[in-house]
Order: sequence, then structure tokens, then C-alpha cells
Amino acid sequence: MSHPDSSLPDAWVERIWQAMRATYGAAFDRQWACPAGADPVEHVRTMKAFWARELRGFQQNPQAIGHALDHLPPHPPNLVEFRSLCIRRPDPSIKALPAPKADPARVAAALSKLRGMQSSAPKAWAWALRERELGGDKLSPAQRMMWREAIGAEVAQAEAPQDMELAA
Repeated sequence: MSHPDSSLPDAWVERIWQAMRATYGAAFDRQWACPAGADPVEHVRTMKAFWARELRGFQQNPQAIGHALDHLPPHPPNLVEFRSLCIRRPDPSIKALPAPKADPARVAAALSKLRGMQSSAPKAWAWALRERELGGDKLSPAQRMMWREAIGAEVAQAEAPQDMELAA
């Protein structure tokens, strides 16, 4: 019996070879003809063990092997061709979940909050953050950086000493 981590189960390989023999007859057997002087039983056992090791990645995806067996080419495939047939199995279609239904009351509440945030002053948000910080609120580093980038020049100009204007 094959080790499940290292190869396909022996019964799976037997099923693959049986399907190939039933499909291709003697042409399949000729493809795996035993070399002169070798033991035919050992040769077939070695070939099946090699197929089992090389197809081990499909142990968690037996549908891929079924796809290959359902789509055999006109000639007996070798191992590389059979593995390619397994890989070509299309992904199963997955039904999409239905779209969530929005609660009209929650949507209206969110929209009213957004409308309340609109202002005629495009940088009002930055001035509001500055006021919060000056009032002692702990802002995040990103909030501090954003308000300073948005209105830092205006704040610096507004806080410049008045006597500088008189000197000009």
C-alpha cells in the first residue's frame, strides 16, 4: 500500500491503468513494454509506483484525475501528458453569495452624518483638528501631520508677529 504523503493510493493507479487499457487496448500495453531481460511483473510494478509518486499532488484533488480520464486523447498518453490533462481541470464554479440588503434607516443616518460634515470652507476639517489638539485632545500622528500639511502655512502666517507687518 502506498504512503498517503508520498504517492497516490495503489487502488487509484490501478483504476487509471484499467481505464487506459479499456480505452486503448494493446496500444497502451505496448507503450509500457518490458525491456528485454527484465522481469515483466517487476517492470509493471515499478512503472505503477512511479506514476503513483508523480501524481501524488492530485491525491487531494481526485476530481482532476477524473477529468483526465474523461478527456483522454486519441493516443495513449504518457505520464507527462496524463498529468497535463489533470492540471487542465477547470476550477469548479462557486455560487456568489446574495448581495447584502441595506437597512434604509442606517443608510439615511449615515448620509445625514455625511451631509453634516460638508462645509463651505474646504479646510474646515484641518482647522477643527487643530482646535482639538490645542484643546488638549490627543490626535494620532497622521491627524497631526494632515492638519499641519493642509493649513500649516496659514497658521504660521496668522501667528507671525504683527510688528513685522508694521515694518514693511
